Amino acid sequence: MEVERIRVPAPASSLSQQEIVRMVFTSMAGRRLLPKECWSLSSLLHDTVAPTIEVHPVADSADSAVLHRLLEDTSRRRIRCLTLDGDFTSIQQRPLSLPPSLERLELNGFRGELGAAPSGLRELHLYAGFDRGEDIVPHPLLAELYDSALDSPDDSAIGSEAAWEFVGEMAEIVKAFLPTLRVLVVCGLSQMVSLQALMTKLVETPLPRLQVLSLHNWAVPWEDLLLLLSPVLAKVKLENCLILVLYADIDTPKYTVPALPEGLVSLDLDLCFSHVDLWVFGGLPESLRHLVVVMEGISVRFEAPLPTLLESFRAETLGSGIHIDMGLLPAGLRKLKLAGAEQQPLDRVPAGLRVLMLRNYRHPLPQLPDTLVVLVVHECMHHAVDLPDSLRSLSLYWRPAFPTPPLPARWPVHLQRLVYCGESHQSPVPGIEHLPPTLGQLTLNGCEVRTSLPQMLEELCLGRQFTQAIDLDNFRGRVLRDCDAFRSDYDLWC
Repeated sequence: MEVERIRVPAPASSLSQQEIVRMVFTSMAGRRLLPKECWSLSSLLHDTVAPTIEVHPVADSADSAVLHRLLEDTSRRRIRCLTLDGDFTSIQQRPLSLPPSLERLELNGFRGELGAAPSGLRELHLYAGFDRGEDIVPHPLLAELYDSALDSPDDSAIGSEAAWEFVGEMAEIVKAFLPTLRVLVVCGLSQMVSLQALMTKLVETPLPRLQVLSLHNWAVPWEDLLLLLSPVLAKVKLENCLILVLYADIDTPKYTVPALPEGLVSLDLDLCFSHVDLWVFGGLPESLRHLVVVMEGISVRFEAPLPTLLESFRAETLGSGIHIDMGLLPAGLRKLKLAGAEQQPLDRVPAGLRVLMLRNYRHPLPQLPDTLVVLVVHECMHHAVDLPDSLRSLSLYWRPAFPTPPLPARWPVHLQRLVYCGESHQSPVPGIEHLPPTLGQLTLNGCEVRTSLPQMLEELCLGRQFTQAIDLDNFRGRVLRDCDAFRSDYDLWC
């Protein structure tokens, strides 16, 4: 009797050994080639190798029966990521089941009733609205508030009944999922809506596993935020938030930031503002590795040495100043970005620095270490003369009222990327007389190229104010035209 061959699908090269073994045993179980005691492997293995998918229903285009069936039928698929957009209250027949395999839940402008929290849920992302083309559809409770805020933004939304009801609903959702969460991201539509109710719930509820907290576009009570910090919570980010300082002395236009607990690894205050003119940072936890302080209309002062093991430090003020003695920078710092109208001179930089980004810096540049890989000089009064051979990326920017930066007489031997971007009406425009042969990327704006392009060049980005006609007949790389040249270094800090 001829024995039927077992045909196992050819495994893709990206599959792990464990996944290949599962495929083999699934095929054997399906053909009852395993002992009777192991027949249960058929259903067990079927569940473990079921395809994992992402599901994204939108309320006004979802069929109720299909939606419930999709979320409740877990035999054929494993839903790991679920996104729900809009108001589901009118279409759901019962609480929306959350699949047991769910790891990431995103609720955008969501209103509705959810089932029990899966034990494996690790990430919760809450957004006060969702994108529909070029429009933003807000949460139903915030629709009227959002429209009025667009017409005349003011502080009235902070205490509005609709805002409090919305934050209260959101707080109940968060509270239900907190026991298993590692990551919590909450994004609003206006800094005029206070997170007081949510912060109160978070303070009242144990946060045994929460490691990352990210808040965007809210009015955030700073003192309540401090109560949440614990050795477990390693990363905190506030972006585009109004920080409410409740205990500042109204007779003194400054706020001294209270001590932060050990265990905090990353603190990111990005594009935040406050009603206090000056923020003063004293000692920071030694556990801190990454610090970002970008404030709008607020001066920032650092009065104590930064943590010894700090790896990256970014301090920017929009319209105000940064006050930090360069002696406070740790010797092991790898990335440094400073921007602001008032900066103290950099007499020296840490010997192991790899990334240096300066904007609106009015002092002569310090001697650059031979470990430096990235240098960005943006609207500065002085420029680097000697560049270390370790440099791989050089970016030079200028606008009116700032001098055009000269290009180096000697290029670093391993330079791979050059950005030379200006925005001025000077005549003649600045010219590039020679380029290093090692370049792979070149970004230009407001200048001219008076030499041939390097043969190794792979990408050429031309800004809107680059008007020169360049012969590209023999160029085999990628050409990007009308690009936003002044944002070409946006991702270098990440």
